[in-house]
Amino acid sequence: MSDTLPHDIAELGDGSLIRLVPRWYCDAGAISIYYPSRTLLPAKSRVFIDWVGDAFKAQRLAERFAGSLA
Repeated sequence: MSDTLPHDIAELGDGSLIRLVPRWYCDAGAISIYYPSRTLLPAKSRVFIDWVGDAFKAQRLAERFAGSLA
């Protein structure tokens, strides 16, 4: 992943970076985190899973960049 991704998201949000084809979206599908079991899940893994979920909710990434033509 690019080191500039957080900056790109901000620029898409404030309008300084625009889509060249506004009605076209790439829907890469769902994002999933797979792990073997909830039992004996390492604390590092639980923290990462929670962080990803919180980041998507806080920045409304799923809503802002959904692959729909609406």
